Amino acid sequence: MTPERRLVRSFPVKDEEGYVHTLEEHVEIHDETCMDGKPREREGIREITTRDGEPVNRIKKGKYQIAATGETLTSDDPQAP
Repeated sequence: MTPERRLVRSFPVKDEEGYVHTLEEHVEIHDETCMDGKPREREGIREITTRDGEPVNRIKKGKYQIAATGETLTSDDPQAP
């Protein structure tokens, strides 16, 4: 079964020129059945993307890089991963 992709949070970032953008953090949710037959959810891989779905690498908390372009983004949002 294909995992569900769920939005965890979105947060503001700034590019090198000071323009504000939004990144999104998603998590894969896997449906599993326990031995007692009860369904449960298990979190899988977390991924950060632009609003357009472009992959973003997390360098460290508050510092990110768009995978395709190498552009660096920063955030001082306390909720940013």
